[in-house]
Amino acid sequence: MAADQYDYPKSNAPARKKVDLYDSSGECSTGKGTFWIVDLEGETADEYTYDGKYIRSLSPSGSKYFNQCAVSAKTGDVALTASHGIVVFTGGSQTKAKAYSISESPFYAGYDPKGNLYIDAVSTKDEFVLLELTVRSSSFQIVSLPNKLSSVGSVQWDGDYVAAYDRVARKIYRYAIAGYVATLEGTVTLKHAANCRATWIAPPYVFCPTVGAGKHAAAVFNYPAGGHSIATFAGGPGNAIIQVSE
Repeated sequence: MAADQYDYPKSNAPARKKVDLYDSSGECSTGKGTFWIVDLEGETADEYTYDGKYIRSLSPSGSKYFNQCAVSAKTGDVALTASHGIVVFTGGSQTKAKAYSISESPFYAGYDPKGNLYIDAVSTKDEFVLLELTVRSSSFQIVSLPNKLSSVGSVQWDGDYVAAYDRVARKIYRYAIAGYVATLEGTVTLKHAANCRATWIAPPYVFCPTVGAGKHAAAVFNYPAGGHSIATFAGGPGNAIIQVSE
């Protein structure tokens, strides 16, 4: 497996350089220096430099299977979602892992600049919820949302708000969150964003990787304006963007 690199908006064609990687089920980055991938079997999370140099791995204790990851730009903490649980490696250290058991089934994860961790999940009532682990807290709490989510998707900080992507509605909801209560500050509609499981926000753009799109690796939209895509990356096939660098 090789990951293409792009220099957008200079070009929407892949650069000559590729990063050789093992198949990944999840990716995360702060956009600076390095990025993490969760290997396809979910047994480890591996850190790489932008040019594909392997740095190190984090692995779970016991029988947990990792799905997605998030890394904090403030603390360097790495969070990995697993079935009915989240493992947080403080400072990205293998020896400082803490497991959090929850009743919900977690999927995507993301940190805000303060180091608060957000997880989208499916509750025991088959409802889609947003969970928060605040800094120095010992447990996750459900965030009260002003609108209903119809699916789980990527959760990330967009520079101003916590942005939760609803892949069925093809919308990104921008939340200001205080005291486990969210206020909807804006909605970004990605028109015709078919088969987009997760988004990567790097204002003034949001990138929407597609699945089963043949030679189309990702669509590009204006952010936070949304609307129709303004560009499509050439190359592929591909189903994820590993990281967006600054």
